[in-house]
Amino acid sequence: MALGLSTPALSLPMQWRDGVQERDDLLPTHTLKKVSFLGVGADVYGPWLMSAKSLSHYAYEFVWDWRRSMREAIAKFEAYVRWITLKHDCPVQVVAHSGGCLIALAVVNKHPHLFHSLVFTAPPFKPNICGMVGITYGEKTGINSKILPESVVFTFPGILCLLPTLDDYKDDSIGFIVNNRGERVELDFFDPQNWIKYGFGLAASRNLDEKELEFLSHSLEDALKVKRECVFKKDVKYPPLAILASKSVPTFHKAILDGPRSTYGIDIQTPAKVPGDGTVPWGDSQPPEWVKYELFESTLDHIGLVNDPQLRNIVSNFQEKIPTYPILKLSK
Repeated sequence: MALGLSTPALSLPMQWRDGVQERDDLLPTHTLKKVSFLGVGADVYGPWLMSAKSLSHYAYEFVWDWRRSMREAIAKFEAYVRWITLKHDCPVQVVAHSGGCLIALAVVNKHPHLFHSLVFTAPPFKPNICGMVGITYGEKTGINSKILPESVVFTFPGILCLLPTLDDYKDDSIGFIVNNRGERVELDFFDPQNWIKYGFGLAASRNLDEKELEFLSHSLEDALKVKRECVFKKDVKYPPLAILASKSVPTFHKAILDGPRSTYGIDIQTPAKVPGDGTVPWGDSQPPEWVKYELFESTLDHIGLVNDPQLRNIVSNFQEKIPTYPILKLSK
């Protein structure tokens, strides 16, 4: 798929019933370990999975359908953590990556006592408009530009929870949109009418029909609920936390409405990029100041972070506190 040799149908149904998006026939079965072709490839989660198994007698994987609402993944992960802790009669150590960090955060907010420790790698803790890039232009996988066009990404509600709400604009550090005069434009991304007005997603290239607009409205409503679960809360007593992040790769952080290099009305080429991992800006990987955590800096990109040799040492150091317990690896 990454090399463009096949293009499966990844679109999800554009119907919501009783607050749940209808399903297709695809189910996640395993964690992506490596992408290769004719003997040439790149590691994804394979090296870390092998390392995790060498660190514990019990190493579990949690896979989820990243296309669907993150609310579904949160519920499944909560049940999975409960099952593991009951089976072994001890708290679980979790290593989460990218969007998996938000899933883990939502569950630890509810049940902190079930977690021995938590290691976040490349966590997108702050909202950012980077999601608008894929929603408006589609996503390229390897050299395959057809697998995730904007018409397909439009059917994925999970990515919407990364967008900022109006309240999020109180934080001056989050990714934002400016006009041609450089003035910040505080858009309500959770109002579907703004998608039509400013040409986001499918509305960038054509008018949305009634079915698409209704689907978008339900997706944004669902994403807003997810956002409320995936934030740090002052009344939660968190287990030991560590963050592994990077600021070695220039990362998209800002866009200009109708800028000089606009495509579909959004210019992501002109604004200067910021330090990050190529997907998550360095600053977006940091929790609020009142949260206690250990921070580790990597030189790797977003996917490579989970295979940074530092990760093994971070996990091993946490293990010195409680020697025997399962490790649960949570992927994107």
